Amino acid sequence: MNMSASRVRSVRQLSPPLHRQRSWNDGSALVGELIYEVAPRASFALIGGALIGGVLAALGLSNLGMIETFVAASFWTAALMTATFRGNVGRMLFWVLLIDASLLIYQVSIHQFVLDEYKIVRLGPPVLAAGLLLLTGSSRTTGHRFVYITWILCNLPALFSGLTNEYLSLADTIVVVAFNTLYPLAIYYAVQCETHADERAFDRISLSAIVLCIAPTALMPVELAARDSSSFASLQFGGRAYSVIGALYLLWPILVTRLTVWRPKLRALSIGAILLVFATSFSRGAMLSLFLMLTGTVIFAGKSRGKLVSGVLATGLVLLGIGSVLFQERLGEGVWFWLLRMNVASNLSNHMIFDVQEFLLTDRDSIWQLAVTFFGWSPLWGHGIGSTPVLLDTVTSGRIAFSGMHNFFLTVLVERGLIGFAGLLLLCGRIALLTWMGPPESRFFVGYSFFVFLLFANSTGVELFLNSSKSFNVTITVYLFMLLAWLERRAVGHPSYQLAKK
Repeated sequence: MNMSASRVRSVRQLSPPLHRQRSWNDGSALVGELIYEVAPRASFALIGGALIGGVLAALGLSNLGMIETFVAASFWTAALMTATFRGNVGRMLFWVLLIDASLLIYQVSIHQFVLDEYKIVRLGPPVLAAGLLLLTGSSRTTGHRFVYITWILCNLPALFSGLTNEYLSLADTIVVVAFNTLYPLAIYYAVQCETHADERAFDRISLSAIVLCIAPTALMPVELAARDSSSFASLQFGGRAYSVIGALYLLWPILVTRLTVWRPKLRALSIGAILLVFATSFSRGAMLSLFLMLTGTVIFAGKSRGKLVSGVLATGLVLLGIGSVLFQERLGEGVWFWLLRMNVASNLSNHMIFDVQEFLLTDRDSIWQLAVTFFGWSPLWGHGIGSTPVLLDTVTSGRIAFSGMHNFFLTVLVERGLIGFAGLLLLCGRIALLTWMGPPESRFFVGYSFFVFLLFANSTGVELFLNSSKSFNVTITVYLFMLLAWLERRAVGHPSYQLAKK
């Protein structure tokens, strides 16, 4: 009798209360974690940034303006705050992902000081936060050694090529290769260490993707002010959103699964943030791929499709209503710029004509031909990660300036060669294999979502490593590994996976 009672007590201790399980399922605990764990630390980081920034400005030790110094100091303080989570890997990972998702704000704030130099400074806060996670996290796991070994070995030749050509400096080559290789693996490792239910871990990852959407949208007024303009046409649209949209597509099956069980207000806010990224991208490829993704969701997503599609429609109508009442002039300008981008309208004529041939014309052929040429010069290990801008500038005498080849695969082939491309293919192959080994009811939805990502990535500026003048990150690689981690969790325990292991 005593043994039975002790067993009951132990089971109760191991199992969270029913109301707590439900709260994680509907996103309530996620909001609670934001309020009680994230918000106090964020407030402390802002206060610390204000104090440090004030001291630096008063002593004349900062080359930045007062606001820029405040923002930069806040991010470094936030990175140090990673160690305050008392070894809780899940919450530390959430904090690191939030810093990474808002990295664009930090990089814009220091842009005038660092420009394209001081790469380690541009990457400092998330790298420091990830390092503290690894050093102070209490959980340990070996993970899948195949993934670690393959990714490291296939990216090492790019270090050799970067060190032996004139396109990158020694310091930049080492920093960029280390960031591309080790930082995403640190995030993947942390996801593997997360021992709680998938709902908790991937709720946090989903919300980090929403913050990723908010950052570039929030910076639009700053960009317009910096350019001394109020016109959408003055911004480099499309490219500023490609990385964010690519990350959303990678996480699409996870987002659909989590958003549809979150409470209506949280779901509406999240869908609104996603729609604003697409609406302000002014990218034909983005809108066409969104149509394909929503169509696939309706066909393959099962029970989840109803809440998501109705949420998208309802939230879209609400945003249009708010825009027509509060931001009528801005909304009108946005609609007109969309008509221009869709080749329906013209600033030289009042006629509205839709030409399919002009709509599909992207002028990608010339840069893709250059990519093929560059690949032929160093097919085995490429020219070095991050070498594309210098290559294009050198060969075209400054006439073409892009951070990548506007093609996911071609950029990897140019910068990392066949060896680096093999690493990417093995990663994609593992994702495809785990997709097939997962639950049959979601197999086609996950596979279709990844297909749309590849289609979008290979026709736009989605890169494993975004190396533009203001945005400098490996967001796509990080979320690629998080998709892999999610698929590995789904596959464990499934009969086909067990059979394959045998």
